[in-house]
Amino acid sequence: MGVHFKQADCIEGKRVDLRQAELIARYKPDLIFFELPARNGKPDTVFNKFAANRKPLRDLLAIKRNLLREARRFPYALSDVYVWDAIQNLWEEGRNTLVFNVDRPEDVRRAYFKRHGRVSYARAKRHWWFWAYLLVRESEMARHIKQVVELRGRRNIIAVVLLQSIHWNHVQFLMRNPSKKKIWDYYFGRFPDLTPAKLSALLRTHEQTLFRYWQVVDAAL
Repeated sequence: MGVHFKQADCIEGKRVDLRQAELIARYKPDLIFFELPARNGKPDTVFNKFAANRKPLRDLLAIKRNLLREARRFPYALSDVYVWDAIQNLWEEGRNTLVFNVDRPEDVRRAYFKRHGRVSYARAKRHWWFWAYLLVRESEMARHIKQVVELRGRRNIIAVVLLQSIHWNHVQFLMRNPSKKKIWDYYFGRFPDLTPAKLSALLRTHEQTLFRYWQVVDAAL
């Protein structure tokens, strides 16, 4: 009994990646978690309000149309069209698969890519701001996933996680309820001269958007 998590990456490149869509088709999950901003701090989506045979197709078509527009510049966006096709197929089979968005608001990612978007992950990992950015986002992902799962009790359910591995590996750590010290060491242990007070001061000075959310994260740890 319990939740069985299945996860797959999506290559954000110049081609379609079908791994996530194929994962959904294979496991026919009860829950799906998207790496998308939660609306007003809540992971629920409009689709969860309706039975499988009454899903709002207008909303579904709007999502697909938007992805098709994005695919003109970012071909990998077509990958998500196939993901939604797979979800729609489950609904048409009568499976009331629930869909959740578990990320922080879009302004967190927007602020990061505006300042650091040209820095490779390999280089970014050497900097405190990268790990603060990850913790701000991943703490929210972990909180939302735990919240959704706990509301479903101890039933035997399958959940497909559409988070990139870099996030999912960290989210699994956070979902184990580590202590505040363990979280600090996990994210910032590679910076021996950094302290929570110094990090807050640096964020306040250099990363104002992150700092707004950091205050919430720090209080919740």
